[in-house]
Amino acid sequence: MKNLKRYEEAEKEYREAIKINPKDADAHNNLGILLKNLKRYEEAEKEFREAIKINPNDADAHNNLGIL
Repeated sequence: MKNLKRYEEAEKEYREAIKINPKDADAHNNLGILLKNLKRYEEAEKEFREAIKINPNDADAHNNLGIL
């Protein structure tokens, strides 16, 4: 339960960072990783694709999307 609370807090922080700077590819990628870990795969895919849209050279986002 403690870990779930941390994931919820982290998700809130990533979403706030994206709200402040929607073009932050790293924030989208990191949110995607978090969502993948929570088995929220469709949402994770959306975030990875957004990171790639913002920065097509983001190897981490491409890799994460491929693993998904």
